[in-house]
Amino acid sequence: MFELFKKLKKSYQYLRLDEQSYLPTLDIREQWAAIIVADLQFSDDRRNYVADWLYKENCRWMGAWGIECSKWDDALDEAEINEWPDGAPDHKIIVTTWHDVEALDEVFWFIGTQTGTFDHQNITHFAIIHLSSTDKSTELTQRFEAALKL
Repeated sequence: MFELFKKLKKSYQYLRLDEQSYLPTLDIREQWAAIIVADLQFSDDRRNYVADWLYKENCRWMGAWGIECSKWDDALDEAEINEWPDGAPDHKIIVTTWHDVEALDEVFWFIGTQTGTFDHQNITHFAIIHLSSTDKSTELTQRFEAALKL
């Protein structure tokens, strides 16, 4: 799977956010997928702010897992609607999923293998967006790699 991942020129990164984190400008030019791992509850205002940021940073596929994951799904859908009240063009549509019963490793596999399946999408980058006060970059990237057999 890793050779296929490399052949398709796909990459991934880890980013930890909490309620006060600065939201960086991501240097991702193409459409990308976010895997939100919510170990921390965010206020509605902060969640909507982060959702708007993700959408404006060209995130076009988002899967949420963990605390209030369905609210993250709704927030990203609303970010698109706020930007395009009359309907987004195909290349600006965001696909969202939430996973409240699946194991995190299953979510990693699903997002890592099933993204970019629509004609208008070419997902080549994945970001594990970890909502937490504690860095778990090593653990979560290892689990992502294991789920995709990288």
